[in-house]
Amino acid sequence: MIENAELQGLVDFDCVRYGDPLFWMALTWTAIVSDIGQAGAFYLLELKRFLGMTAHNEVIFALYSALIGIDFYQRISTHEEPECTSRMMNPVEASLILADVD
Repeated sequence: MIENAELQGLVDFDCVRYGDPLFWMALTWTAIVSDIGQAGAFYLLELKRFLGMTAHNEVIFALYSALIGIDFYQRISTHEEPECTSRMMNPVEASLILADVD
């Protein structure tokens, strides 16, 4: 996708959301949090700074993060320890709070 003669993203016609860079950031964030917790937050903050996140982008990012987190939770809940699954729900809940704007 081109806007003002600049590449803004790619569209994967299997699932259109894959062309949104915010989706990839949310996937990265969810993977980091589910693996090492908040210790990897600096990496995401730098990605957000590089992209120039707006308040609108933050809401979209939060929604993607919540959806991906729920998917991760569903996948791990059947074979992981309760501590791991509860750790996964914290970012999901935080993302849902951030996505709930007027």
